[in-house]
Amino acid sequence: MLKKKNHKIIAGVLFIVYLAALVYILLFKADPGFSPHDYTAIHQITNKKPSNFNLIPFNTIKLFIKSFLNNRNLTSLLNVLGNILIFMPFGIFVQLFWPNRKSFLITFLSGSLIILLIEFVQLITVWGILDIDDYLLNIIGVILGWLLMRIFIK
Repeated sequence: MLKKKNHKIIAGVLFIVYLAALVYILLFKADPGFSPHDYTAIHQITNKKPSNFNLIPFNTIKLFIKSFLNNRNLTSLLNVLGNILIFMPFGIFVQLFWPNRKSFLITFLSGSLIILLIEFVQLITVWGILDIDDYLLNIIGVILGWLLMRIFIK
């Protein structure tokens, strides 16, 4: 059986691998086909060019849901669910490192920091879209991961 110190080392290594995979997936493996602008005619109707940022809450989520409901476009549904699922491990890992009463605050703030950092890198590098909805879905994933760990700890 592994000692407690070895568990923390293994968890630390896995966390670093997870963060590296997260950065790769969100920044370097961006698929322009995931843009809601491709699935709706909103820009054709409004005659606006798509930008690389959205600061209107629930705007992108509505576009993806409409796309799924109207066209049965699974990519839209996968994008919404994927934004939640990809950050659930973050909430789990942080809970492993700080299993005290203040772990929710630590998890929420560190998750927000990582998500916002990635969103700003996407804005600056134009490797993606800074989207408030991505933040909302990602932080839901962080919180769900934290909740799962709280359930398993008890």
